[in-house]
Amino acid sequence: MACVCREPIYDFYEKVLDEVVNMYKEAEAELDIVHTGGDVVPNGAWAGSPICQEFLKRHPEIEGVGDLTRYFYQRLAKLFSDKGLQLGGWEEIALKKDGSIDPNFLQDSFLCYVWNNLWGPQGPAHDLGNILANTGYPVVLCNVTNLYYDLAYDKHPQEPGLYWGGFVGTWDAYAMMPYDVFSSILEDNMGAKFERSGYFAQQEVLKSSSRPNVKGIQAQLWSETIEGPAMLQHYILPILLGFAEVACNRDLEDDVG
Repeated sequence: MACVCREPIYDFYEKVLDEVVNMYKEAEAELDIVHTGGDVVPNGAWAGSPICQEFLKRHPEIEGVGDLTRYFYQRLAKLFSDKGLQLGGWEEIALKKDGSIDPNFLQDSFLCYVWNNLWGPQGPAHDLGNILANTGYPVVLCNVTNLYYDLAYDKHPQEPGLYWGGFVGTWDAYAMMPYDVFSSILEDNMGAKFERSGYFAQQEVLKSSSRPNVKGIQAQLWSETIEGPAMLQHYILPILLGFAEVACNRDLEDDVG
Protein backbone atom coordinates (compact mmCIF):
# COMPACT_ATOMS: atom_id res chain seq x y z
CA MET A 1 0.00 0.00 0.00
CA ALA A 2 1.31 3.45 -0.92
CA CYS A 3 1.96 5.81 1.98
CA VAL A 4 0.11 9.02 1.14
CA CYS A 5 2.20 10.96 3.67
CA ARG A 6 5.42 10.59 1.65
CA GLU A 7 6.03 13.21 -1.02
CA PRO A 8 7.83 10.81 -3.42
CA ILE A 9 4.51 8.99 -3.85
CA TYR A 10 3.09 12.00 -5.70
CA ASP A 11 6.19 12.24 -7.89
CA PHE A 12 5.64 8.57 -8.74
CA TYR A 13 1.97 9.07 -9.61
CA GLU A 14 2.80 12.07 -11.79
CA LYS A 15 5.44 10.05 -13.62
CA VAL A 16 3.01 7.19 -14.26
CA LEU A 17 0.30 9.59 -15.40
CA ASP A 18 2.70 11.36 -17.76
CA GLU A 19 3.66 8.01 -19.30
CA VAL A 20 0.00 7.07 -19.81
CA VAL A 21 -0.73 10.46 -21.41
CA ASN A 22 2.27 10.04 -23.71
CA MET A 23 1.13 6.56 -24.78
CA TYR A 24 -2.23 7.94 -25.80
CA LYS A 25 -0.58 10.79 -27.69
CA GLU A 26 1.66 8.37 -29.60
CA ALA A 27 -1.40 6.30 -30.48
CA GLU A 28 -3.27 9.47 -31.50
CA ALA A 29 -6.04 8.39 -29.11
CA GLU A 30 -8.13 10.67 -26.95
CA LEU A 31 -7.70 10.54 -23.18
CA ASP A 32 -10.18 12.46 -21.03
CA ILE A 33 -10.70 10.29 -17.93
CA VAL A 34 -8.39 8.13 -15.83
CA HIS A 35 -9.89 5.60 -13.41
CA THR A 36 -7.89 5.60 -10.18
CA GLY A 37 -9.53 2.70 -8.34
CA GLY A 38 -9.99 3.99 -4.80
CA ASP A 39 -12.15 1.22 -3.34
CA VAL A 40 -11.66 -1.09 -0.36
CA VAL A 41 -9.11 1.08 1.44
CA PRO A 42 -9.25 -0.53 4.91
CA ASN A 43 -10.19 1.43 7.98
CA GLY A 44 -7.07 2.24 9.93
CA ALA A 45 -4.77 2.42 6.92
CA TRP A 46 -1.65 4.42 7.85
CA ALA A 47 -2.82 4.65 11.50
CA GLY A 48 0.31 2.98 12.82
CA SER A 49 2.74 4.77 10.53
CA PRO A 50 5.29 7.01 12.34
CA ILE A 51 5.69 8.91 9.07
CA CYS A 52 1.97 9.72 9.00
CA GLN A 53 1.87 10.64 12.67
CA GLU A 54 4.67 13.13 12.11
CA PHE A 55 2.97 14.37 8.94
CA LEU A 56 -0.27 15.04 10.82
CA LYS A 57 1.61 17.07 13.42
CA ARG A 58 2.95 19.28 10.64
CA HIS A 59 -0.52 19.61 9.05
CA PRO A 60 -3.08 20.39 11.76
CA GLU A 61 -5.62 21.29 9.05
CA ILE A 62 -5.93 17.53 8.44
CA GLU A 63 -8.10 16.33 11.29
CA GLY A 64 -6.69 12.82 11.58
CA VAL A 65 -5.79 9.56 9.91
CA GLY A 66 -9.35 9.21 8.60
CA ASP A 67 -8.90 12.34 6.47
CA LEU A 68 -5.71 11.18 4.77
CA THR A 69 -7.64 9.55 1.93
CA ARG A 70 -9.32 12.88 1.26
CA TYR A 71 -5.93 14.64 1.35
CA PHE A 72 -4.59 12.11 -1.14
CA TYR A 73 -7.44 12.69 -3.57
CA GLN A 74 -7.17 16.45 -3.22
CA ARG A 75 -3.57 16.13 -4.36
CA LEU A 76 -4.57 13.88 -7.23
CA ALA A 77 -7.38 16.24 -8.26
CA LYS A 78 -4.87 19.08 -8.68
CA LEU A 79 -2.52 16.82 -10.63
CA PHE A 80 -5.26 15.64 -12.98
CA SER A 81 -6.69 19.11 -13.44
CA ASP A 82 -3.30 20.49 -14.42
CA LYS A 83 -3.12 17.89 -17.18
CA GLY A 84 -6.68 18.51 -18.41
CA LEU A 85 -7.97 15.15 -17.21
CA GLN A 86 -11.05 14.11 -15.26
CA LEU A 87 -10.41 11.91 -12.24
CA GLY A 88 -12.55 8.80 -11.98
CA GLY A 89 -12.76 6.04 -9.42
CA TRP A 90 -15.06 3.67 -7.63
CA GLU A 91 -17.82 5.27 -5.57
CA GLU A 92 -15.64 5.31 -2.44
CA ILE A 93 -13.75 8.33 -3.75
CA ALA A 94 -16.86 10.42 -3.00
CA LEU A 95 -17.68 8.78 0.33
CA LYS A 96 -16.44 9.31 3.86
CA LYS A 97 -15.46 6.32 5.95
CA ASP A 98 -18.89 6.30 7.60
CA GLY A 99 -20.54 5.91 4.18
CA SER A 100 -21.90 9.47 3.98
CA ILE A 101 -21.35 11.64 0.92
CA ASP A 102 -18.20 13.76 0.92
CA PRO A 103 -19.11 17.10 -0.73
CA ASN A 104 -15.50 18.26 -0.97
CA PHE A 105 -14.94 16.96 -4.50
CA LEU A 106 -18.10 18.22 -6.16
CA GLN A 107 -16.22 21.16 -7.65
CA ASP A 108 -13.70 18.71 -9.13
CA SER A 109 -16.44 16.68 -10.88
CA PHE A 110 -15.02 13.36 -9.73
CA LEU A 111 -16.55 10.65 -11.91
CA CYS A 112 -17.93 7.96 -9.59
CA TYR A 113 -18.25 4.39 -10.84
CA VAL A 114 -21.04 3.04 -8.62
CA TRP A 115 -20.93 -0.70 -8.00
CA ASN A 116 -22.53 -1.15 -4.57
CA ASN A 117 -26.22 -1.99 -4.64
CA LEU A 118 -25.89 -4.97 -2.33
CA TRP A 119 -28.35 -6.71 -0.06
CA GLY A 120 -27.95 -7.76 3.55
CA PRO A 121 -25.35 -6.41 6.03
CA GLN A 122 -23.55 -4.44 3.31
CA GLY A 123 -26.78 -2.90 2.04
CA PRO A 124 -29.37 -2.16 1.00
CA ALA A 125 -27.59 0.43 -1.07
CA HIS A 126 -29.67 0.16 -4.21
CA ASP A 127 -30.07 3.93 -4.27
CA LEU A 128 -26.40 4.91 -3.89
CA GLY A 129 -26.07 5.92 -7.54
CA ASN A 130 -29.22 8.04 -7.21
CA ILE A 131 -27.90 9.72 -4.07
CA LEU A 132 -24.54 10.57 -5.63
CA ALA A 133 -26.17 11.90 -8.82
CA ASN A 134 -28.71 13.92 -6.83
CA THR A 135 -25.84 15.38 -4.79
CA GLY A 136 -24.20 16.57 -8.00
CA TYR A 137 -21.58 13.92 -8.76
CA PRO A 138 -21.37 12.52 -12.29
CA VAL A 139 -21.79 8.75 -12.10
CA VAL A 140 -21.31 5.63 -14.21
CA LEU A 141 -23.59 2.84 -13.00
CA CYS A 142 -21.80 -0.50 -12.58
CA ASN A 143 -24.46 -2.16 -10.41
CA VAL A 144 -23.58 -5.59 -9.04
CA THR A 145 -27.14 -6.87 -9.44
CA ASN A 146 -27.17 -6.33 -13.20
CA LEU A 147 -23.65 -5.76 -14.46
CA TYR A 148 -21.19 -8.07 -12.64
CA TYR A 149 -20.58 -10.88 -15.10
CA ASP A 150 -18.39 -13.06 -12.90
CA LEU A 151 -21.52 -13.87 -10.88
CA ALA A 152 -23.32 -17.12 -11.62
CA TYR A 153 -26.28 -17.02 -13.98
CA ASP A 154 -28.44 -19.01 -11.56
CA LYS A 155 -28.35 -21.45 -8.64
CA HIS A 156 -27.70 -24.61 -10.65
CA PRO A 157 -24.97 -26.63 -8.85
CA GLN A 158 -22.92 -26.95 -12.03
CA GLU A 159 -23.12 -23.25 -12.86
CA PRO A 160 -19.73 -21.55 -12.46
CA GLY A 161 -19.43 -18.11 -10.97
CA LEU A 162 -19.70 -16.33 -7.64
CA TYR A 163 -22.92 -15.42 -5.84
CA TRP A 164 -21.87 -12.91 -3.16
CA GLY A 165 -23.90 -10.27 -5.03
CA GLY A 166 -26.71 -12.51 -6.17
CA PHE A 167 -27.19 -14.10 -9.58
CA VAL A 168 -26.92 -12.23 -12.87
CA GLY A 169 -28.35 -13.61 -16.09
CA THR A 170 -28.98 -12.18 -19.53
CA TRP A 171 -32.36 -10.74 -18.57
CA ASP A 172 -30.78 -8.89 -15.61
CA ALA A 173 -28.41 -7.17 -18.01
CA TYR A 174 -31.19 -6.30 -20.45
CA ALA A 175 -33.46 -5.06 -17.63
CA MET A 176 -30.96 -2.42 -16.47
CA MET A 177 -32.70 0.97 -16.33
CA PRO A 178 -30.18 3.71 -15.45
CA TYR A 179 -32.87 6.24 -14.52
CA ASP A 180 -34.96 3.75 -12.56
CA VAL A 181 -32.59 1.24 -10.98
CA PHE A 182 -35.28 -0.13 -8.66
CA SER A 183 -37.14 -1.50 -11.68
CA SER A 184 -33.89 -3.17 -12.75
CA ILE A 185 -33.83 -5.43 -9.68
CA LEU A 186 -36.25 -8.26 -10.37
CA GLU A 187 -35.23 -10.77 -7.67
CA ASP A 188 -33.47 -10.75 -4.32
CA ASN A 189 -29.88 -11.88 -3.88
CA MET A 190 -30.91 -15.57 -3.75
CA GLY A 191 -33.09 -15.42 -6.83
CA ALA A 192 -36.47 -15.16 -5.11
CA LYS A 193 -39.26 -12.76 -6.00
CA PHE A 194 -39.93 -10.05 -3.43
CA GLU A 195 -42.32 -7.17 -2.82
CA ARG A 196 -40.36 -4.38 -4.45
CA SER A 197 -42.56 -1.36 -3.75
CA GLY A 198 -42.33 -1.73 0.01
CA TYR A 199 -38.67 -2.65 -0.01
CA PHE A 200 -37.64 0.40 -2.01
CA ALA A 201 -40.13 2.81 -0.42
CA GLN A 202 -37.55 4.50 1.83
CA GLN A 203 -34.80 4.71 -0.78
CA GLU A 204 -33.96 7.81 -2.78
CA VAL A 205 -35.21 8.09 -6.35
CA LEU A 206 -33.28 9.85 -9.09
CA LYS A 207 -34.50 13.40 -9.63
CA SER A 208 -35.36 14.38 -13.20
CA SER A 209 -32.92 17.28 -12.90
CA SER A 210 -30.14 14.82 -11.97
CA ARG A 211 -30.46 12.63 -15.07
CA PRO A 212 -27.61 14.44 -16.87
CA ASN A 213 -25.32 13.29 -14.04
CA VAL A 214 -25.81 9.67 -15.12
CA LYS A 215 -23.07 9.42 -17.72
CA GLY A 216 -23.54 5.80 -18.64
CA ILE A 217 -23.31 2.18 -17.52
CA GLN A 218 -20.37 -0.21 -17.35
CA ALA A 219 -20.24 -4.01 -17.13
CA GLN A 220 -17.50 -5.80 -15.18
CA LEU A 221 -15.92 -9.23 -15.60
CA TRP A 222 -13.31 -9.91 -12.92
CA SER A 223 -10.87 -12.48 -14.24
CA GLU A 224 -9.65 -14.29 -11.10
CA THR A 225 -12.24 -17.06 -11.50
CA ILE A 226 -11.73 -17.54 -15.25
CA GLU A 227 -9.86 -20.75 -16.07
CA GLY A 228 -9.69 -20.43 -19.83
CA PRO A 229 -11.30 -19.20 -23.06
CA ALA A 230 -14.33 -21.47 -22.77
CA MET A 231 -15.20 -20.15 -19.31
CA LEU A 232 -14.64 -16.59 -20.49
CA GLN A 233 -17.11 -17.11 -23.32
CA HIS A 234 -19.61 -18.68 -20.95
CA TYR A 235 -19.44 -15.64 -18.66
CA ILE A 236 -19.96 -13.01 -21.34
CA LEU A 237 -22.26 -14.66 -23.90
CA PRO A 238 -25.13 -14.13 -24.35
CA ILE A 239 -25.25 -11.77 -21.37
CA LEU A 240 -23.13 -9.16 -23.13
CA LEU A 241 -25.82 -8.80 -25.79
CA GLY A 242 -28.27 -7.58 -23.16
CA PHE A 243 -25.76 -5.05 -21.92
CA ALA A 244 -25.05 -3.83 -25.47
CA GLU A 245 -28.75 -3.32 -26.12
CA VAL A 246 -29.09 -1.12 -23.04
CA ALA A 247 -25.81 0.74 -23.38
CA CYS A 248 -25.94 1.49 -27.10
CA ASN A 249 -29.48 1.29 -28.44
CA ARG A 250 -31.91 2.32 -25.74
CA ASP A 251 -32.82 5.98 -25.32
CA LEU A 252 -32.36 6.56 -21.59
CA GLU A 253 -35.17 9.08 -21.64
CA ASP A 254 -37.58 6.22 -22.32
CA ASP A 255 -36.63 4.33 -19.17
CA VAL A 256 -39.04 6.10 -16.88
CA GLY A 257 -42.53 6.80 -18.10
